[in-house]
Amino acid sequence: MPGLLNLEDQSVQCEHVCFDFYRSIIETSKSQSKVEFRIMHVLRVLMENNGRVVSRDVLHERVWDDVHVGEDSLNRAISVLRREFSAAGLNNLITTIPRRGYRFDGELKLACPSSPPGRASDKAKSRSRRRPGALILGALAFVVLIGSAAWIAGNASETVSAQHLTPEQVAAQIFPTINSAIPERQPAIDRRAIRSALSPLLDRGMPVDTAVATLVEYQDFEEAIRVMREAQDGSMGSLTPEKYTEFLHQIGALAFDRQSDVAIAVYLEILLFSPDDVLALSQVSKLYVLKNERREALAYIEQALAADALSQADRLDLEMTRIRASAEDFSEAAQQLERVHTEAESLEQYSVAANALRYQVNYEWLNATVSNAITPDDLERWIGLLGSVLASQEASEAFHEIPLTKSMMGLMLKQLDRRGEAIEVFSEALTLERLLHRPTWQHAILTNLATTYLEIGDLERGARYNDEAIAVLRNANLASQLHYNWMLASKIAHESGQSDEACRIFRLAMEAWPPSLEVPGDDVQLESELGCAAPIISAMRN
Repeated sequence: MPGLLNLEDQSVQCEHVCFDFYRSIIETSKSQSKVEFRIMHVLRVLMENNGRVVSRDVLHERVWDDVHVGEDSLNRAISVLRREFSAAGLNNLITTIPRRGYRFDGELKLACPSSPPGRASDKAKSRSRRRPGALILGALAFVVLIGSAAWIAGNASETVSAQHLTPEQVAAQIFPTINSAIPERQPAIDRRAIRSALSPLLDRGMPVDTAVATLVEYQDFEEAIRVMREAQDGSMGSLTPEKYTEFLHQIGALAFDRQSDVAIAVYLEILLFSPDDVLALSQVSKLYVLKNERREALAYIEQALAADALSQADRLDLEMTRIRASAEDFSEAAQQLERVHTEAESLEQYSVAANALRYQVNYEWLNATVSNAITPDDLERWIGLLGSVLASQEASEAFHEIPLTKSMMGLMLKQLDRRGEAIEVFSEALTLERLLHRPTWQHAILTNLATTYLEIGDLERGARYNDEAIAVLRNANLASQLHYNWMLASKIAHESGQSDEACRIFRLAMEAWPPSLEVPGDDVQLESELGCAAPIISAMRN
């Protein structure tokens, strides 16, 4: 497409694939993948220079501007693009030119046939809505928050003024009400999702007004996080340090279960202003535990435990995180968590007690697994304990904790060969998780369902849940985790008698397989059963 100068906010077609730079989506008639904004920006620069070599320096300058990033950022972007192209059925469109850069070669058409009419005007409206100052700091925030308060309250007869909306009022309104009026158009964001995401702030009586307003306005967590992040720099100069910290906490709460890197960056910035902020220290330590970066986690835990204003609940919660971060012996960790559980119950900190009991069960389970000493009686006992955890979580409406507890129960039921009950429990977890909009957890539950259906020979349902798990990852920019689901798709195709398709997907899985991750024996065996034309695992490893 000669003369193409600027693809910002445009849709471009290459062969049968549509690249929507406005929504950061790569789409075919059969699939849709949401791609990270900066990675799509790399593609946009390459397409704008279609047929010409673009140097690495130019790509860094155009995409990352004055933000300092390492060489790996561009390497990763090119790798993700090639993987997305392969999944969409496009090959060899991005060429590496040694010591010079990259070149895109493809026949491009401006605008996709499927683009809905009136798109341009919609974009103009959206762009005006996306100005950070307008929503976050200006008069519109007041108007939006009034609307959001009315929506959150459900069938409330009177709208509370946004000026006088206290954290306690917001907390009360976010809890779902029985027999509340159902709006004519059901919102995408459920009250439970908002309550769950903001629970660390609501439990402390901290402000949540901006996060609630942005979520209700955009009806999408990813978009809400993006908008608030865009507003972050402008907010620093117009807010007091205290208000700016409160604003950052709201971003961190929304990003915690969805964009861990964003959440970590936000909490670290809070600690620059307030080194003894217990919530920031606690949250960032939990995120580092999830990333298996134990040294960093322990450093922040010790800093939080040394803080002056430390509640009993915070101290017990930090102690739990410290046990998880320092656990070398599963049996010892389980015993330590049992002590935390007992102390929490004696202090009537029932939410902390429930979490401690769940982690205790988890470490007992891990210890029995590594020592190959699991018995049916153990599993039955653990399921019973998780049942009491679940009862406590449901009583306190700790919605964000329930899916993980149910998932653990489902996995234990599978070990007892009670797969029908496991499917029922996984399905209950999935129903709630879909409301909470947490892609990582949703993907895990979908994958458990897909695997369980495959085990009982229901290939159709196994494939359906696996396809949905893949879609969740792609839409959430988590393509780095796709290797397992593609391998599962290969197994399903193999069981269905589709040998050629099984080999094609197996190769795709190995192309995405992390180099540091060992290929399980079952997958090595699968390759030998497939009888593909050429060896795959050894070729990819070499």
